[in-house]
Amino acid sequence: MEQPLTAYEYDAINTASAVNLSDGHAYHELPTALSHIPQEISTLWSTASSMTPRDAENRLRSAWALASGSIAMGEVGTWKVCPTASNSLDIIAAWCASRHMRVAMVEPTFDNLALLFRRRMVTLSPLPLAADEMIASNNFRDADAIVLVTPNNPTGRTYSEGELTELAHSCERSGKTLIIDNTFRFYRDNTFDDIQVLENSGVEYIVVEDSGKTFPTLEMKASPMLYSRTLTDLTDIYEEVYLCTSPVVALMISSMLDVVSTGDGVDKCIMGLINDRRHRLRDALTNTGLDVALESVESRLPLEWIDCSRTHMHDLEVEQILRKRFGLHVLPGRNFWWSSAGEQADGPLSDGRSDRIRMSLARPANKFEEGIRRLTALATEGGLTQLGMQSC
Repeated sequence: MEQPLTAYEYDAINTASAVNLSDGHAYHELPTALSHIPQEISTLWSTASSMTPRDAENRLRSAWALASGSIAMGEVGTWKVCPTASNSLDIIAAWCASRHMRVAMVEPTFDNLALLFRRRMVTLSPLPLAADEMIASNNFRDADAIVLVTPNNPTGRTYSEGELTELAHSCERSGKTLIIDNTFRFYRDNTFDDIQVLENSGVEYIVVEDSGKTFPTLEMKASPMLYSRTLTDLTDIYEEVYLCTSPVVALMISSMLDVVSTGDGVDKCIMGLINDRRHRLRDALTNTGLDVALESVESRLPLEWIDCSRTHMHDLEVEQILRKRFGLHVLPGRNFWWSSAGEQADGPLSDGRSDRIRMSLARPANKFEEGIRRLTALATEGGLTQLGMQSC
């Protein structure tokens, strides 16, 4: 049976000798501009103890809106905060199930989104990433709710203001709810006010945010949901599960967002280190038989979507060699095509669904540097094509 992507991630984080390039959580060092925040925890604790949780969450909302460039985020909709993005998405899946909704979701995307919805017994169908192809598809037409991921994990694709406007209007005209996974928001290169676009369209929407893909806070995270005020039954489900988020965490993330907003900016606080590592990883792939996937050459994600077709091996074979021979833990690409999970679980798949792997850049410095060394060692041994021939 094909195992989910989280199983690969659990194996990597619990293997002491592993060089973990698998999961997409932020585990890199705090940028210099944010390095003072941990020393302020005791002050934040004291401040939080004299605030209501709602005040702390509203503080987080204001900081998030300013850092993301969305004035509307601070003014419209209902704002509820979960501990993790998976918690947010599970609540949304439960809401879809309560309404007996048919849901169409983009692919490729991380398979736990589909697993969460299916565990809630929601009927799912796949959608292509391209906005025009999506709108023209039968699955879009037949769905009650549409799930987008932008930037897309794993490809890095984003939707322009025009594309999002057309998607929102198409959903509004046909009475669909538009659900957007914004968990990699701060890696976008287009910074229009997406919440205002949704409000202007009149569509019913749910947007999921996440601090854990951006700020390395040792799993102290916040995942806000912002949604149309008409969706009061979604609030009911949230409040059955959560009373509030941690005020200390809300204030800590707010402080980091403040730094992003007040001069240091996304490029200095977030993108500088990621872009440097992206260049170094791409250089290290030379002569390994691995290439950056063409659809992801312009990606800004803290991840790399890698084409392994030149190795003449499928993703599971490549993952196994990297893990067993070099101690490098990566993710096989086939699981991101969640609608075909389980097809030929141990062999190649058609339509390019088994010629990709994913690597993470947001790793501790010592682990990332060791990963570069091991990729260099792979290249000196003739690359994966040579190793694959030897294993035949």
